[in-house]
Amino acid sequence: MGALVNKVIAQASTRPGDTQPDQITAAELAELGITAPIGSLTDAANAPALRAALYLIRFGDDKGIEVDTMAELQEVVSKAMTAYKKIQTYAALNDIPAGFPNDADRPNADDFEAMGLVAPPSVKADLAVGAAASLATAHIGLADIDTPEKLLTLLQNWDTLTGDGSKQVWMRQTDVAGNVAVSDRFDFTLDTVANAPSVRLVNDTGNTALLPGADTDKITRDGTVEVLGLEPGATWQYKFDDGNWQNGSLTTFTLGGSEGAKRMVVRQTDKAGNASAESAPLEFILDRIAPVAPTLSKVAPVLSGGKTYSKDRSFTVSGLEADGLAEFRLGEDAWVRFTGNSFTLPATLADGEYRVSVRQTDKAGNVGAVSAITTFTLDTVVSAPTLQLNNPAGSNPASLPKASSPPRHT
Repeated sequence: MGALVNKVIAQASTRPGDTQPDQITAAELAELGITAPIGSLTDAANAPALRAALYLIRFGDDKGIEVDTMAELQEVVSKAMTAYKKIQTYAALNDIPAGFPNDADRPNADDFEAMGLVAPPSVKADLAVGAAASLATAHIGLADIDTPEKLLTLLQNWDTLTGDGSKQVWMRQTDVAGNVAVSDRFDFTLDTVANAPSVRLVNDTGNTALLPGADTDKITRDGTVEVLGLEPGATWQYKFDDGNWQNGSLTTFTLGGSEGAKRMVVRQTDKAGNASAESAPLEFILDRIAPVAPTLSKVAPVLSGGKTYSKDRSFTVSGLEADGLAEFRLGEDAWVRFTGNSFTLPATLADGEYRVSVRQTDKAGNVGAVSAITTFTLDTVVSAPTLQLNNPAGSNPASLPKASSPPRHT
């Protein structure tokens, strides 16, 4: 028995930050004859309240004097557990109880001090209405006060309302004559955080059918951007690179200025005056200039009589942009894509005169001007010549030269 008493005294002599001795247990307190106000000390439901009592024993202001007799130890345990149970009752509520704020069972300064906790100024002044109201809402529940340390943290912030959302506040004052007056309920929304908005390209241009990924490559001819995640009634600003912040309006706008790489961030200030962090940067390339017309050249041309002939179906092209799209066209037929710097007309193309042109489209989707038209005659077959006699059979033999007679010899 003496060892248990010494264990209690040792705990009552410690302070926060001290090396803690072995904590006395519920069973050991019961062995000393200490009882709980309701139920037994070893009941699981009493565990949080018992922790509150043990917290008082360890960190109470009197450094053990309040537990130097068994009667005092019993009183300390009973008061601390009763006070904690009262606070627990309010923390388990979802609505303000009937008769509040004149409810005699609401937590007050004595209850917190009965657990060795320093009551906040408003509670010490017996303005505990707000304290009980906080405990009687969904913002603070049993899990938030299941240890004295959690409740202590709650008390340290008691006079500063925490947790964004709808709030209800009452004020009460008592004059020197003891008259009590309670204010009307004040309802408001606590808003301490503005989330960072985001910004995106409305139209990442490019022909995805011909250039896969053109709609996500951040190369565009359309400088329209959209700001997302703005709170109702918020104002917002944007800036480029390391420039100055500029006020925005609406939620979309089209960038002007020069072509090239852009880096943009946005931020917002909500109705409560909270300024958000910067958004993640939007980085893209603005390209609204169409590429130049390519130059088309015929392979193996033959000039004759002011016209161009060739038995070769191939062409070469210069002046193409890298990573763009190149196309050729015969006359007014549909455009046909080709890769590299050359193309060959279909082998099924019959001989004849043709008009050929090319164009290019850059990654931003800008379509360039059509090249100068090259007109040529495809000639892949040569006709076999014919051979005939100048004097075919049946012509006048007189017209034929006479053969000379061989000389005679005598």
